[in-house]
Amino acid sequence: MKWSIFLVITLLVSWSEAQMNSALGNNKMKFVGFEFGLSVFQGAPQYLGLSEYQSLLDDKQFPNNDIFGYTQISSNPSASNSIVRFAMVYSLLNSKGKRMYGDPVVRFGFSVNNLRFNSDFFEKNYRFTLDTVFNSGNMNFIDSTGTVSISAFNNSNRLRFSTELHWQTLPKYRFYLYGGLGFSAGFSTNSTVNYSYRNDGAIQTIDQNGNVLNTLDSYYDSEFNQVGSRLWTDYSFHLPVGLDFRLGNAKRERIYRFLHFFIEVTPSYWVSSAKGFAPTGTAGLLVTWGLRFKLIHWL
Repeated sequence: MKWSIFLVITLLVSWSEAQMNSALGNNKMKFVGFEFGLSVFQGAPQYLGLSEYQSLLDDKQFPNNDIFGYTQISSNPSASNSIVRFAMVYSLLNSKGKRMYGDPVVRFGFSVNNLRFNSDFFEKNYRFTLDTVFNSGNMNFIDSTGTVSISAFNNSNRLRFSTELHWQTLPKYRFYLYGGLGFSAGFSTNSTVNYSYRNDGAIQTIDQNGNVLNTLDSYYDSEFNQVGSRLWTDYSFHLPVGLDFRLGNAKRERIYRFLHFFIEVTPSYWVSSAKGFAPTGTAGLLVTWGLRFKLIHWL
């Protein structure tokens, strides 16, 4: 099994390198290594209204299609989202197979993460008259009064593919800096809207001045649902800046000279959309820690 995986990876690297060299013409691209990383994204929270949650339900409805007249009373911002990343790294060389100025590399990768929008809370009060009664010449009302509350959040798994171009400062040394620009695009899977609905009510006798004379009955009903929602798509532009540290001596150590630890800070701008939604932009910061396995340490 291990040899099968190794063979598949080797064939994939060889094929992709040949295809990219064919596309580059005189310039060449050489496979350098691959990397794994764990990222945390922190950005401005995104808020959804009830009508937007209703749109996400895709022909399904909140109880009684009741989405009007609510006030959004609070919203708990999403926690930072952890992202698992994998990438293959290629060095750009000139037509003679020599290093180019700035030691440019191209990084092709993908990432997966679970994204949860804020928990949003909505509430409205209601009152309507069921009957009119007369008591000692006074007119009173039998009213149904209460409060309806809804809490909701959207949850999905996201898969993204990215391409980045980096320039490096002397990668042959143990420490070096790099920076560049990149683009990613992706889509959601297993997207759901999770919501709870609660109605707390009472039957009360009310006088003409609106004062409660007595409570005849009280009641509540509630429900919780998890409903599949529409597909999200997104894309982002980002500017990665990182520090790379080779763990071993390039000349003496057999294994650790190939291993690099890196930390990367990436200002990003994400645009998300779904059917029935206008694209929504979010600026944020992506921080990544990871290990890079470089077969050629001077590239």
